[in-house]
Amino acid sequence: MTVRVLVGCYRAAEDPGLVLVDVDAASGAMTIAGLYSGNADPSFLARSTDGRFLYAVNERVDRDGLIAVGLNRVPDAGARRLSTGGGAPCHIGLSDRHGLLAVANYLGGSVAVFSQPFDGSPRDPGRILHPGTAHATACRGAAPDRQDAPHPHAALFDPADDIMMIPDLGCDRIWRYRIEGRGPEAAFHPLSPIALPPGTGPRHAVFSPDGRFLYLVAELASAVMVLERVGMNDWRLTDSVSTLDGTAVPGNTAAAISLATEGRHLYVSNRGDDSIVLFGTSPSGRLRALQRVDSGGRTPRHLALSPDGLLLMAANQDSGGLRAFSRDPHHGHLTAIGRPLDLPGAACILFL
Repeated sequence: MTVRVLVGCYRAAEDPGLVLVDVDAASGAMTIAGLYSGNADPSFLARSTDGRFLYAVNERVDRDGLIAVGLNRVPDAGARRLSTGGGAPCHIGLSDRHGLLAVANYLGGSVAVFSQPFDGSPRDPGRILHPGTAHATACRGAAPDRQDAPHPHAALFDPADDIMMIPDLGCDRIWRYRIEGRGPEAAFHPLSPIALPPGTGPRHAVFSPDGRFLYLVAELASAVMVLERVGMNDWRLTDSVSTLDGTAVPGNTAAAISLATEGRHLYVSNRGDDSIVLFGTSPSGRLRALQRVDSGGRTPRHLALSPDGLLLMAANQDSGGLRAFSRDPHHGHLTAIGRPLDLPGAACILFL
């Protein structure tokens, strides 16, 4: 069976930053099916919940940061471009329940919120939420070279509550907003943030299928943290496990996180150690490392699981490009298959 993925790469606008790739799920053989230019540094990709639109953020300070294009078109034709009101947009969060799309701006510390689906008019800037200037005094972390200011790295919608959560690498906090209403009528009310240990560097996170746990990548601490829901409005830290094997790797940072749909197997990448670690989850929230494999290149920035859970793809940013792994659905173990596809600057993968 052949599956198709879209890969966003760090490249200049005149170079093909979006690459369409066909992958043989059995052998891992990969073939480039399309190259699309006109989009500088498309470092994060998402698809609308109704499947009609593809979204990409251009991680540039001086350009409109959000691109939307109908999936019945090629990515460089008829694209709608909107400003996110901040610099280096790095993550897209979607909520069908609230009819919203949120973009985290790593530089400037803000989050832009749009209605989903929106009309795509370049005159519509969306709404700027969570201005970074309001939180600057809280962001003097243990890693001053990375924690000198607010740096939102994701915008997440709680599947079990009307809350948006914003992991902030610069502040060692997860900011929270309660949502009332839907789409353009939605109102956002700030809640108390979740404070994390100094030097955590929260990056991305995923919810367990039942919404009880939040698995958080601690980029600067090279760890995975588990937060357990307490009631409906609070969370407590129940576990923190290193993504390394006990040997210090100078400069290592944890990056991608992906949870299998059944919720038993969690995958996290290390940039520096250049590995992918499989963790087993448990009803108590405790994690256990089960496997560690080479990512097949340098700087694995992103991981993506196929919809059937039988294939995991890794995007190695600095060498090795795209790497395919078969996945054992019972034990979660990964096996590298095929040969890597050389895609310089590979940053994000989206199964289509």
